[in-house]
Amino acid sequence: GAQNDIYAFDGNSAGAAGIAEMLVQCQEGFVELLPCLPPQWKDGSFSGLCVKGGAEVSAVWKDAQVQEASLTATADGLFRLRLPGAGKYRSYFNGKPCSLNVDKEGCVNIYLKKGDVLRLK
Repeated sequence: GAQNDIYAFDGNSAGAAGIAEMLVQCQEGFVELLPCLPPQWKDGSFSGLCVKGGAEVSAVWKDAQVQEASLTATADGLFRLRLPGAGKYRSYFNGKPCSLNVDKEGCVNIYLKKGDVLRLK
């Protein structure tokens, strides 16, 4: 009956949330990509996952290493993005090459206005 339908919906949304947490996490003040990727998912991609602070994140990875990532602001704010080896990526702000400073914790800090896009390749 209806009770089972509600339960099934709750279970499905919890499963989707768990998968999203394997791909991107926003905690301790920064956004982290692929924090706990299962070994079976060596290659893949995702797009449009929402994170705290008002942004959407997309990424492509190969051999469990991020090849390309983007952060699109859906609200004005300061964002911290953590990537393993963050300094090895070419960065683009709204399509134009830019340089980013990586702090001692391996995070890139950037202020984005709604609609701004940070892309790393």
